[in-house]
Amino acid sequence: MAQRSCLVHAANNLIRKEAARGWSIPDAQQIPITGPQNVTYQFLENLEKMVASFITLYSNTRRLSATGVPYKFLPTNNLNAPVIVPTLNINFSALSKSDWAVNVLRLSLHDLDQMGNITILVEGRMKNPMIRLKSTELSATNADVAFHPRSGTFILRFIVPVGAVITDAIVERLRRIERLITFITMVQKYRLPALHVTLDKMSFNYCLKPSLAAEVTFSSEDEMKLSFDSKTPNPHRRINSFLDMLLNDQGLEAVVWTLRITLPLLAALDEIEENTPETALTVIARSTEWYRLQYPEKGVIIDIKLRTRRNSIWWFIKDVTLAHATHEGALGTSNGNEHNVASQLRKVWLRSDNNTEGLKTGSAATLDQVSKVVKAIHQLIMEDQNEDTSQ
Repeated sequence: MAQRSCLVHAANNLIRKEAARGWSIPDAQQIPITGPQNVTYQFLENLEKMVASFITLYSNTRRLSATGVPYKFLPTNNLNAPVIVPTLNINFSALSKSDWAVNVLRLSLHDLDQMGNITILVEGRMKNPMIRLKSTELSATNADVAFHPRSGTFILRFIVPVGAVITDAIVERLRRIERLITFITMVQKYRLPALHVTLDKMSFNYCLKPSLAAEVTFSSEDEMKLSFDSKTPNPHRRINSFLDMLLNDQGLEAVVWTLRITLPLLAALDEIEENTPETALTVIARSTEWYRLQYPEKGVIIDIKLRTRRNSIWWFIKDVTLAHATHEGALGTSNGNEHNVASQLRKVWLRSDNNTEGLKTGSAATLDQVSKVVKAIHQLIMEDQNEDTSQ
């Protein structure tokens, strides 16, 4: 009874009441019934499925017509089937406003359950199958989406009340598949091994030695999240919040680029921090491109910033306290702010080679050499502290 009530309610949506003439039927279609038409329970059940399917098709084609999306009915190949319902072909690019799939989505209707819900399947195929993605890397955790990247096929499943319009829901799922395709393509571009892929998240290795992995969650339409394995030490946890903002503002490729260029420095900062008393050093991340080392017991502040130099990316390391004192001295207002280890650090600031360049109150270092320079600076400062303590 509940199923028939839902069906009657859906059919009533097609009937318009006019005050002057009473009830009228604005649209009527002949139902293609085959075989014996004796009024049996089986006949009524088949009729119910057919009517439910046609009502659902009618509702969705009206929406497609209203939004200017081309569609076409294709008759079923099995003319002897007791329930004959056509397949609906929908123009993919007009519906999704994109072109990453073959330009036909095939919508078909299936089971009708006891609650008056009908099952709709939407099938499509990518233009460029992702043949390098292994089937073991993909997990079908979402039962309403079947996605096979190596063949390029995907199937969306909807279980909805009879007559429900699903075009917006189709577009939303297509966008999620498109985003997943974009992410996988980008990860493969950088030759990063994909570890686990679903429609809602993807994890990948971005460093093999040591093994470091990141996971991107994009189940929400508006905000994505980047996370790291909580069981494994990872230097990028220091800038996780900045990476989240970068992910949502500029996309995953910007995040991968940042992970790779900051890893040597952040690994060095973790090592330094782990082997230094907490009161002797504070490391502050001000952005993905700016880090500050504060040595409160010595009054030393070291800034490390990412900059472009000679068409390459370099880290610029500056003794903030010394730079300030030097600037005041040039103005004739110096008040003796130069800290005790300034003379020691000048050994670094005046040294230059192919990978570093001295800058009087700081140094510029390549991405590969920045960890070596920062460790040398830290060692000079801590050695001076140890000398003070022994005295």
